[in-house]
Amino acid sequence: MKLIMGSDDFGYNEVFNMGLKKVFQHHTVSNVALMTDTPGNIDAFRFLREHPEVSVTWHQHFRGRPVVDPSKVPSLLNKKGGFRYREVWDKDTFDMVAINRKFEGVVYEEALMELRAEMELCAKYMGRVPDFGGGRGNNAVADATRQVCEEFGIKNARAMKETAVPITHIPQPQDPCYLNRISEDSYTRNCCYDPMAYLEEDKQGVLQHECSQITWHAGFFDDDFFMDGSYFYNGDQKLFEPSPLRDCYMLCSDSLKAWIKKNKVELVSMVDAAYGTKKFQNYLRSIDSELWIGNILKGEEA
Repeated sequence: MKLIMGSDDFGYNEVFNMGLKKVFQHHTVSNVALMTDTPGNIDAFRFLREHPEVSVTWHQHFRGRPVVDPSKVPSLLNKKGGFRYREVWDKDTFDMVAINRKFEGVVYEEALMELRAEMELCAKYMGRVPDFGGGRGNNAVADATRQVCEEFGIKNARAMKETAVPITHIPQPQDPCYLNRISEDSYTRNCCYDPMAYLEEDKQGVLQHECSQITWHAGFFDDDFFMDGSYFYNGDQKLFEPSPLRDCYMLCSDSLKAWIKKNKVELVSMVDAAYGTKKFQNYLRSIDSELWIGNILKGEEA
């Protein structure tokens, strides 16, 4: 079977990026979800310029600060000059209603200006734009995102009527659910989170499809990430969330490589699955990786 192994939030900041850069040394990630307005964006762009074998998805949700002059996009900003992100999207509202609400009052033309600038910056430093993207919800930002994707030729993978192989999206590990940050129980389960066991037990049928797509959150932490993005709520108290570190460890592990080989998994990028190319496997072949499907099958024959 074919498997798209993805990782989210590349570009969050340079420390977080270090985790996924380490994973790249093990050749287990074939698709990256790229943040384009956060402090580590240019670092991520430059790194991905050297890795054309990996497909890139635009992970756009206005998490950092504007690329354009902030005075030109006031409807996008909070009082601190960052994007309006957590004012309405909090521990009680991890849903599409909150996504739409957080962008109430945003001026479409301002969102369009900012998103175009982000893609121009990406093209400058990465040498290309993301392969896939798309707006979420029914709001000015989603409309502007779809417009910019059309202008830059960025496809919406989930809206594609035909792909070279049918792609089955496997939800993020549900025990714990990454977004269930509202109870002590969810925090306790998160501390016991084992992504390798999730794959080995295959509770969500990763191995049961012609081509599955699963996304992790590999990255390292610093104090900024801890305070902003990596926590659980216990009442109003923020508690440490170790999931990205565990994902990073798993994606670098011999256990994962053994699982890939045991199950004859052919790692492919999103572009490969959508268009029938073999960029990722050709890359693995060029470096004679143990994860190249040819070496895996050869090992089976031996």
